[in-house]
Amino acid sequence: MLHAQEPLSFEKVIKVDSVSKNDIYSKIKEHFILKYKSTVFFKTDDRETGLLVKKEYFDFYKKGFFYTCYCGKISVLITIQVKDGRFKVQLSDFLHEPNGMCGLGIITTGDLVGGTINGKSFDNPVWKDLQEKAKIIGDNLLFEFENLKLKTDNW
Repeated sequence: MLHAQEPLSFEKVIKVDSVSKNDIYSKIKEHFILKYKSTVFFKTDDRETGLLVKKEYFDFYKKGFFYTCYCGKISVLITIQVKDGRFKVQLSDFLHEPNGMCGLGIITTGDLVGGTINGKSFDNPVWKDLQEKAKIIGDNLLFEFENLKLKTDNW
């Protein structure tokens, strides 16, 4: 039986009543600059359309000597579309980017298809760890955006 290979992705619309598109855009961009100090490069930065697109990288480590070639990064494409009173966060293109030669590619919701020269006995445990780590990254990013202090304190 074949399992569908859907690329792992997350999406959420976050409402922020009474906050303008421009204020939301500015606060989100400021958040990126403060959090990812040395890695702030936007693929798209268009205030007029309210679109911010950024690729971000997260460390991936698998314990054990035979797993060192899998260690490296998980990258994710963060797309934010801003409108008055709300913004949408889309997280997609989760990709395993190892320091070594044991790359497993786009992280999907299904079982591993293909693999490395190491074989399934090494690849499958790494694949499960990659899926779990990518889900944690996705959950954490959505939580982070949901909890941004976007409302201005006009007293």
